[in-house]
Amino acid sequence: MPLTNGWVVVNTVGHVKRAVVLAVISSVSGLAYIAGAFSFVSTDAPRYITGYMVCEIALGAGFLLSVVYAISLRWENKARDSGRREYLRAISETEELADRHVLTPWIFQTEPIAGF
Repeated sequence: MPLTNGWVVVNTVGHVKRAVVLAVISSVSGLAYIAGAFSFVSTDAPRYITGYMVCEIALGAGFLLSVVYAISLRWENKARDSGRREYLRAISETEELADRHVLTPWIFQTEPIAGF
């Protein structure tokens, strides 16, 4: 959850959009408590195989989605670095692009970004 929140805060431009996205993530993560209440039922005691399987599947899905997100950020950064998003520079003169703007980097790297 902290990793997801960190990525969202850094990669979402605009305070309203950022607030809405964080609220959606918090709401969806709150559904885990509901799922947990129905997964760990007393009839499965003491091993709770169903509950642990649900937790393992959710953990695997979260890991898989994080990997997909990281790959998509790298892909988008490469596209911007190679100039495939240059058409957005002309549009940015006439309308607000927010996070689609060419000069807004997507953060998924440990080294500092040049110019920021």
